[in-house]
Amino acid sequence: MRIPGSEVTRLALVGALLNGSAQRRRILKKFRNKHRAVAPEIGLDVNMLISVCAGLEKRESRYRIFFTAAIILFFLLSGFESVFGGVIFVITLLTYLYKSAQEQFSIAPNFSQNAYTPDSISQQYPFPENLQRQDASVESVNVVTYTGYNPFYALGDVTERISFSVDLQKTPHEKTATSFNAGELYRAIDKAVLADSKHNIKIRDYLFVHGKDVKKIEGFLPDRFSRPVFKLPETEMAKWMGGKDVRARYYKCVAVQDWGNELIVSYLMRFTIENEQLLVEITSNILTPVKEEYRRLDNRSNMKFFGKIFWAILVLMIAPFATVKSAMTAFSILVGKLREVCGFGHDRITRKRIERTPNYDYGAEMPIRQEMAGHTYRHYFQSMDGGLYEKALRQRLMETIISFLEYKGVDVSALRESQSTIINSGIMVYGGDVTAQSLSVGKNSRSSVANVVKNAANRAMGAKKEAA
Repeated sequence: MRIPGSEVTRLALVGALLNGSAQRRRILKKFRNKHRAVAPEIGLDVNMLISVCAGLEKRESRYRIFFTAAIILFFLLSGFESVFGGVIFVITLLTYLYKSAQEQFSIAPNFSQNAYTPDSISQQYPFPENLQRQDASVESVNVVTYTGYNPFYALGDVTERISFSVDLQKTPHEKTATSFNAGELYRAIDKAVLADSKHNIKIRDYLFVHGKDVKKIEGFLPDRFSRPVFKLPETEMAKWMGGKDVRARYYKCVAVQDWGNELIVSYLMRFTIENEQLLVEITSNILTPVKEEYRRLDNRSNMKFFGKIFWAILVLMIAPFATVKSAMTAFSILVGKLREVCGFGHDRITRKRIERTPNYDYGAEMPIRQEMAGHTYRHYFQSMDGGLYEKALRQRLMETIISFLEYKGVDVSALRESQSTIINSGIMVYGGDVTAQSLSVGKNSRSSVANVVKNAANRAMGAKKEAA
């Protein structure tokens, strides 16, 4: 019986099988890298993926050795007697046909929608002893060391950004507002979101730091040749709430996971208080369903007798080229092993690069789950659910911020009016024309971007006049 949320893992395993050895070796290399950070993998069982990749590669390596030996013997014996070369050629073709048939009719069905069970896969593919288990789940990672420009790439595509400031000195009826810190507002968000039991809502804390800055912050890089820290205790995370260090920034993440973890809507919030101004930053991300190429196994139809005959003919036609490619891969892997033995392996080269590069980037590579994302919806209902989750979360978060400020005695009339405009107008939608919004609330508040709502309203009025 399949467990809820295992669909993304199943599709990743299908990709590891059908996309070939190159993808499996790339995945294993990613997690063998001791010098790069670990990015959170949302809805993906990384250790199971590593187990299956390692198991399939172990099987593949045996066939590589056989095909390499067969090719060498073919050329050696063909010079003495062509019959021997012909026999080896036929045996090689039949071996490749057997290998392909086993993958097609024996291994692949275990990963189909109807047959897949995580427990049985774990028993068939035990975790390899020569590898270290990875703590890449979202529950295990709260420090995200990123690379490049966008710090939120592990959470999907950015769909909207909202930033505004509130003048905390402005109060209704000339009253005095109650002082507070950013931690109180974060706790109010936790309480409000946890009270909503209608959706599968997750609350997480993240600290984002660039890979080039991680060694400049004490305690984030145990050793210059090791991975950066990927998890901090709650007490340490609390110290970064409302912090002003530009190198590492704390965000509260509220996420809804649905459709077997194929649709994940996340809102990241950051609050800072400076000079009696509350600065609010909200970013929305959507992790879209998995690409169609990972669903090839589910789209296959059961082959009849003549279909299997035709399939076998095609396999035999490509067998000579596939076996040569397999032998070349084996030679490439052998060269890599010899380089490691001689001290010129990837690990040693990376260590030298770290020594020679003061500004070395320890940032995590693109997460596998994000690589799998199709950046589009497969169904109309997925699109509707994604939009509804965005709007519901946005409304809940904005209402919580406003209610909290109102409780503290801050004048929120202008902010409440702006909230109504944002939510009811539906201006910010995934895939729409308007992707960012900045608001300023209060007499002394400030805005960094032009008022998009006003511009959109002006364009709408102009369109009405032209239509008239």
